[in-house]
Order: sequence, then structure tokens, then C-alpha cells
Amino acid sequence: MTKLLKFLKPYAGAVAAIICVLIVQAYCDLSLPAYTSDIVNVGIQQSGIDEKVPEEISEEDLGSLMMLAPSDKQEEIQDAYEESKGDYDYNGKVFSLKDSVKEDKEELENLEELLAKPMLLAAGSTLDSEMAGKLKMNLQQPMQPEQKDEMLKEIYKQLKVFL
Repeated sequence: MTKLLKFLKPYAGAVAAIICVLIVQAYCDLSLPAYTSDIVNVGIQQSGIDEKVPEEISEEDLGSLMMLAPSDKQEEIQDAYEESKGDYDYNGKVFSLKDSVKEDKEELENLEELLAKPMLLAAGSTLDSEMAGKLKMNLQQPMQPEQKDEMLKEIYKQLKVFL
């Protein structure tokens, strides 16, 4: 073994470089499945959206979510957003998630739970289906908050059947 080390001594730098390259290659090979999984899960299945709570949302989209949320939770959702001061290539108002909500993990999880069903309904209502058209018409008509909440409960029950 000592004779072998004597012969490798002049090439110690090259051997160290080869070992470093092998370590980098092993790291890349091991991280490749995670990147591929992210491409499929986030990129394809979720249309590139990684987070469940939108950090920025237009006034119209926030209004749609508010319309599809239960009456007693609307204020909590509205309080999580503030008008954004950023410059956007958009003519309407844009609301961004408050920093206090972003930093508070518990509050963010609560907001995720509150927005999950309204976002699902909003995404489904963009489809051109007969049920989506009826849903939009019913929710846009003036009605008492209790009536709206009862209708949303019925919709949520039907969603549980499909999920």
C-alpha cells in the first residue's frame, strides 16, 4: 500500500480533482429525481403554481373568491390582503398578501384552508359547462348571506363526492 501511495503522490492534485468531480456527479444524480418530480407535479399538474395561497391577486379574482367563500370567512380573507404598490402590466387593482400573513405559518395555513374550496370552485367555474353557468348565475344574484352559505354548503357536499 505504501508503494502505491508513493506512485500516486505526484498525481495527488488530479486524484483530489477526480474525487471532487465524482462527489458532484453523485449529488447531481441524486437530486435529478426531485427536479423531475417538481417538473411533473408543479409544472404540469399545477400549471406552474407552487403555493396554495396566491401572493398577488387581481381585484376581480379576489372578488370571485370572496363570492364563493362563506360569509363569515370573507372578512378574514379580505384582511389577509392589501392593495399592492407594485407596477404591473395590468389596468385593474392588484392585491398582495400582507407580510404579517406570509411570516406567520399558522395564519398562512388557515388562509390555505379558507381559500381551498373557493379556488377550486373558481377554477371549475371558468370551464364552459352547464353547471358552472348555473353556479355563476346563482351566485351573482342578490341573496341573503344565509341563502348563499346554504347554497355553498350544498356545493361543498357535492364536491366531497368527487374528491
